[in-house]
Amino acid sequence: KLTCLCLLLFLTGCGSSQPELVARITPSEKYFDLHSHINYQIHVPKGFTTKSKGAITVFEFANKGILFTPNLTVQSLKINEKVDLQDLALQMQEQAKQRLFEFSLVDESVQTLASADGNQLFITQMFNGRDSLESPKLELVQALTVEGSDLYVITAAYDFADNFKLAANMLDSLKTFFVN
Repeated sequence: KLTCLCLLLFLTGCGSSQPELVARITPSEKYFDLHSHINYQIHVPKGFTTKSKGAITVFEFANKGILFTPNLTVQSLKINEKVDLQDLALQMQEQAKQRLFEFSLVDESVQTLASADGNQLFITQMFNGRDSLESPKLELVQALTVEGSDLYVITAAYDFADNFKLAANMLDSLKTFFVN
């Protein structure tokens, strides 16, 4: 299923050498729920269910689709602290190209999410592709950050035909991620 694929896909950030400074957002409690994990926190749109297994947390939209259900995933992986984030992202992008049909890179950037709690460097990437030739064309947006020896990959995956507001809220969720 694509959820498993999303957990293996990572991003690339080969853009500018200076990260763009972006404010971490705190969304309205009317539309988002805070998910607190021992290592991180993220605001998830209301109407998503949570499933956790080991270092992976999947948030799925409660209204399941026939071919695809919009989801957010957070995965934590142990890495060598000396690994360069951009080099790692390039390697992972190659894996995404090999796994997705009709892979297309739409956008990529290096950003620093800023908040009163501190700044975190993220590489983000947006791409399109299909899980299979029969599946709908999907848009995937991932954020990749490292804290010590932990790599965090946060992925929003949705069908192009999904509700625009839902997709926008999922993208806002990426801007709320914070490593404790």
